Amino acid sequence: MSFKLNDYNPAAKPIRILSRHELLRFLHSLISHSDNMIRDTLLFSLLLSTGCRISEITELKVSDINFEDEMITLLKTKNKIQRVIVLRKGFGALLRKYQSIIELKDNECLFPGVAKNIPITRQVASNLFKKYLLLANLPDLRIHSLRHSFATHMRDEGMDLLTLMELLGHQKLQTTLNYTQPHYTRNAHIRIKEHEEFYRKFRSRK
Repeated sequence: MSFKLNDYNPAAKPIRILSRHELLRFLHSLISHSDNMIRDTLLFSLLLSTGCRISEITELKVSDINFEDEMITLLKTKNKIQRVIVLRKGFGALLRKYQSIIELKDNECLFPGVAKNIPITRQVASNLFKKYLLLANLPDLRIHSLRHSFATHMRDEGMDLLTLMELLGHQKLQTTLNYTQPHYTRNAHIRIKEHEEFYRKFRSRK
């Protein structure tokens, strides 16, 4: 008689993502109710536009940002492999302005918590996410769903899986496939100017 515990594990449920309309509702809720709108807008805009893990964003220091080339170097990642993230056009100037407004030094955290050399915690960011979801009358989700939302929407807009895999920092293609929900995939042949610029910049740094 043989017994394998894995045979009795429940099947993993797909993580629910936010549709484009729901993302707009979420951002409207954030803008309407945030007590620190500049920080919160940048924090969630980075999560939504890069697909980074929450820890990768909260652990950022000002020195990790290349403002001119609009890139971020991720030194602390889940798989311990350093990688470079390309920002959307205009983000370098926004982050430079943000740094100036709250007077951050190069060795200080981009999103400080109780002190400028201590990052905001994942729990604080998660609580903010849940707060804005609730106020927008959206389902209660884990903050990691933003990473899945990014992956699904980028795939929806025609990004090839290998590029998406590198953006997400995955080592296996199957992991990236697990992040995209095929019932959202449509408009595969539509070319969007902003994304063409994003792909060009991303590929030029290889």
